[in-house]
Amino acid sequence: MILGFIIVGLGAAYQLIYPKIFKKTIIIQQQDPLFKAFISFMIDKQYINDDYLKVALATIEYKNKNADRHNVHDQNLFEKQEHLKSKPRVNYVPTQETKPFTYKGQQLYIYQHFDFRTYQRSLLVSTYYNFKILKELVNEALDYNLFKEKDMTQIYAVQYGQQWQKIFVKTPRTVDSVILPKKTTDFLIEDVKKFYSREKWYYSKGVPFRRGYLLYGPPGAGKTSFVYALAGLLNMNICVVSLNSQHMTDENLQNLLQCTPPKSIILMEDVDTLYDHRTQLNRSQVTFSGFLNCIDGILAQEGHVLFMSTNHREKLDSALIRPGRADVHIKLDHADKYQIEKLFFNLFSENEGVEIAAKKFAEKIPEKTISMAMLQSHFMKYIDDMQQAVENYQEVIDNMAEQGDYEEQKKNKKNAQIKKSKLDGGSEE
Repeated sequence: MILGFIIVGLGAAYQLIYPKIFKKTIIIQQQDPLFKAFISFMIDKQYINDDYLKVALATIEYKNKNADRHNVHDQNLFEKQEHLKSKPRVNYVPTQETKPFTYKGQQLYIYQHFDFRTYQRSLLVSTYYNFKILKELVNEALDYNLFKEKDMTQIYAVQYGQQWQKIFVKTPRTVDSVILPKKTTDFLIEDVKKFYSREKWYYSKGVPFRRGYLLYGPPGAGKTSFVYALAGLLNMNICVVSLNSQHMTDENLQNLLQCTPPKSIILMEDVDTLYDHRTQLNRSQVTFSGFLNCIDGILAQEGHVLFMSTNHREKLDSALIRPGRADVHIKLDHADKYQIEKLFFNLFSENEGVEIAAKKFAEKIPEKTISMAMLQSHFMKYIDDMQQAVENYQEVIDNMAEQGDYEEQKKNKKNAQIKKSKLDGGSEE
């Protein structure tokens, strides 16, 4: 991690804020990975409180990020949520005042600056004394957060097409919770483990140390869910790349992939929506040739695994999915009988007679015709009555038919858009 804090003597810009007697100041900017870690440490250790971060000017935001998230057993939850739908969320911007705090017996000062032009924050931490105490504070904050998040799945996304931003720290999802055909799960886990165990071999043979996977198949089959579960199992980060952003360019993508956080899975979802063969379909500025070079060019990243997902492998250009870019192709299809029974058992495992009920339900549903997502939706509808879930199996079949009609309409519309795109712009060579 490159720490974006700057050690400065007090220049003219800060003389209005700080007394001239301050000798050393550290600036931590909001876009730096250290920013959130440092604030979390300061709050957890009670050097500052949450009120310090959110007390000044209020703005209106119709987005409920955390309200009542933990009160899942509250009987008034639905009433509260209805209230929240009509009441805008008040988002308080940071106060701009200097706050003293004591660290290791020495008094330090923290100031939070808010730029109203960019809506970006920065923290300034100052001392009367030498710089050593500030370094100790920063290092302790880093160590604290590394320990706090060591068993968590950290998810990064791209900010304005230019840099990675940690957006979530989640409890790992277990592999057992993503029900794929057993051979598929075992193969993928072992293949990724084997890849990382052979790092020295790759370099000794002059083979680029990277591996790509293409997960393809119908929507709701578990492609993305499996990647999240795999990251949890192997204690890896996930870096989600969206090429649809208008801020993303060939150069930005290359820079991002070269500075991916260590031990990360790079995830590119729905790559069929980016290009139809070599025809660009979105507002991204990433060219097809630039995309290929970022994955497998002379400057391409090494030491990470790349997972691409698609609902339509047939739409992908062969150059994109050849070995070296997508070394392993795995089809994740609609549910087979094993998956149907396993999902039923997992969700109704507390019920007596669940094994018999699971087999009975699986016998009613034709194999390879319905997604795991649709099955789970049906089971959740009757989660308090296992027998009703079995008896109302016909609902699943009816929904499956309706979904088929919808997908056909969507496919026809998409084909029309592709045809228009080709007529308007032509294809890239």
